[in-house]
Amino acid sequence: MTSIDAPLVSTNADVQAHLRAAMAALRIGDIETAAREADAARAVNQSPHVLIVFAAIAHSMGRHVDALGMLEHASQLEPSIGNYPDAAAAILLKLGRKTDGMFNLKLGTHLPSDPFIAEIIGDYFGDVKEIFDSFIVDRPLRTAELMMSQNMYAAALHQLEVYIGVSGGDSLSFAMIAECALQLGKAVHAQVALDALRTLDAGNKALPSLELRLAVLKGDPALIEAQFAALRPPEDMVEATTRMQTMVASPYFDSAAISLAYKAIAAFVRPIADLDPPNFKTSDAAPTLGFLCEVVDPALENLILALKEHANIKVYALSSTEPSSQKRLKSSIEDLRQAFSIDDATLAEMIRMDEVSILFDCHPIGNFSRPAVLRSRVAPIQILWLREDGYDDPESYDYYLADSLCEDKDGRVLKLQNFLSYPIPALEVMGRIVDLRGKRESSKREASDQVRLLAPHIASMVSDALLRCWMDILAEVPAATLALIGPSDINDPYVQRILIAADKRSLTSRIDLIDPEDFKETLYDILLDTDLILDSFPRGNRDAMREALLIGCPIVTLAGKEPYNSVSSTLARSGAQLSAIAEDVADYTAKAVALASNEGAREQFNASLRKMHKDLTLAVYETPAAELFEKSDALWRNWCKVNA
Repeated sequence: MTSIDAPLVSTNADVQAHLRAAMAALRIGDIETAAREADAARAVNQSPHVLIVFAAIAHSMGRHVDALGMLEHASQLEPSIGNYPDAAAAILLKLGRKTDGMFNLKLGTHLPSDPFIAEIIGDYFGDVKEIFDSFIVDRPLRTAELMMSQNMYAAALHQLEVYIGVSGGDSLSFAMIAECALQLGKAVHAQVALDALRTLDAGNKALPSLELRLAVLKGDPALIEAQFAALRPPEDMVEATTRMQTMVASPYFDSAAISLAYKAIAAFVRPIADLDPPNFKTSDAAPTLGFLCEVVDPALENLILALKEHANIKVYALSSTEPSSQKRLKSSIEDLRQAFSIDDATLAEMIRMDEVSILFDCHPIGNFSRPAVLRSRVAPIQILWLREDGYDDPESYDYYLADSLCEDKDGRVLKLQNFLSYPIPALEVMGRIVDLRGKRESSKREASDQVRLLAPHIASMVSDALLRCWMDILAEVPAATLALIGPSDINDPYVQRILIAADKRSLTSRIDLIDPEDFKETLYDILLDTDLILDSFPRGNRDAMREALLIGCPIVTLAGKEPYNSVSSTLARSGAQLSAIAEDVADYTAKAVALASNEGAREQFNASLRKMHKDLTLAVYETPAAELFEKSDALWRNWCKVNA
C-alpha cells in the first residue's frame, strides 16, 4: 500500500502538473481545458488521483452518478485514503441521500488525508461538515427547496410546515409557503403566509409579486387592479420573470400589460461579461443546426433524427433530468451535451466552438433559462422555436418559428406549413392508452348516460366570462356534470366563485371538485373517465391539449386574438383536430353543447385520434424536418452571401 507521504502520482511531476492545471481550469469553468489536461495525466498514469479529478469534472457537468462511480473506484484502489469517501459524502448529501452520505462521511472521518489531493481538490466538492450541518439543522427547509425545484409543491408545503413548527419560521420559509400555496391554488394558505411575511419583513422584495398572484388566484378584478397599480419595477430577473408568468397565465391582463412585462425582463438581460466578440465564418457546406432545450422530448427526438439526414446536429440539454427520449437520441448523434451545470460563459464558448450556423431556442416562452447566452450572440442566426403573442427580443432572436396561420408583422416569423409542436410518445404507449380509452368508454356507456365534462385548469386561468360560459353549457346539456380542479376547502375563494356561479343557475349538484394533488396523481384515470374537455380562454392549457390528443378525448378550445388561445389551437391543428377549434365564445359554447349532446360525435372524434395514433410512424417527422431544413438552408445561404 502506498503511504500518504509518498502518494502514487507524486513520483511523476508531469502528471501532477497536468492535474493541477485541470483543477485550475475547472475552477474557472473551462471544462474543455480541464478534460484535456486530465486526459494527458491519464495517458501516463491511471491512478486514484486522476480518477478524483475526472470525478470533479463529471460533477461539474451534473453527471453525479459517473462522479460517484469514479470515487468508488478510487476508494477501492486506495482504501486507506479519506479524500475519496469525503468527496462522495459531499455529493450524496447535496443530493439528499442521507444514509449513503453519512456512511461515506463516517468512513472518510476515520481515514487520513492525501496531501496532494487536499492541495488540488480542497473543498471543490463542498465543505462536508458545512453541508452536513446544513443538512441536519435545516433539513426540512432544504428538502422543501429540493422538492420545489422538482415541482413537488404539496410535499414541499408539508416539509415547510414541519420547519415552521420547529423554528417558528422566517422570511424565507413564509415566502416559500406562499409560493407553494399559490402553485397549489390554496388561497387561504397563501394569505396566512403572506400576512406572516409582511409582519416579519414588510419590505421583502418578493411580497408585491406574491400579493399580485394571490389577487389573481382569488379572481377579484378590483384587487388585481389595485395590486397591479401598486407594483414597483422589478428588482431582478427572477422577480421580472415571475411577474410575467403570472400575467401570461391569467385572463385579467391585456396584451399591453404583458408586453410591458416582457420588456421588463429584457431590461435585465445583459451579454456575458468578458466574452470575446463573435467571429463567425461563412461556408459553402450545409448549415450546422443547434438545439438549446431543457430536455429532448419525444417530438424533438424524432424531429432531430429526421433532420440529421440533412445537416449536422448539436444538442445542448440544460436540465439535470434525462428522459428516455434523450437517452435514445444520445446513442444516435455524436453531439448531445447535458450542460445544466455549465456556466453561461462556458456554454457560449462551447456553442461558438461547435460552429453552429443556426441555433434554435426550444425553451417554452417565459422560461428564459439562459438569456445571457443568447444575448451574447453565439450563432450567426438565432431562432425562437415557438413565438407567443406579446413577446419580442430582436437582440437575441433573428426569427421566430411558428405555424402557417401566425401573423407576421415584421418579416421575422419563420412559418412552417407542417408544424409539429406537441410531444408524441412511443407508439406502443399511444396504442395502449387509446385502446384502453375505447374499452373504458364502452363499459361507461353501459353503466350510465351521464356526460362528464372536465375543466382541467388552475384557478388563475378561470375568468368570470369563462365560468359563465361553462354554466351555459351545463344548462344546455341536462345529462352533463362538470368537474373542476379546486381545493377541498369550501371557504376557498376559488371554490366560492364556482359555487356562487353554479347556484345562480341551480346547477350546484352537477359540479364536482377534484383536489389539485389528486388530479396530478390520477390524471390518466380522470381523463379516461372524461367525455369532453373544456379548454380555458383567453389563454389555453397547453398540457390539457397535449393529454387530450394523446388519450383521444374530445376537447373544445378557442382560436383568435381577443380572446386568443394560440398555443392550444396550434396543438389542435398539429393533431389534425380542426373541429375542436372554436372561432369565438358563442362558437365555443355551441361546439361544446353539440359534442356533449352527441355521443356519436364524441366517438367519431375519439376514433379519428385513435386512427391517427395507430397509423403514425416516424415518417410523420420527415416532412416538417425537410421543410425546416429547406428554410434553414435558405437563411444560411443568404447570411453567407451578405457576410462574404
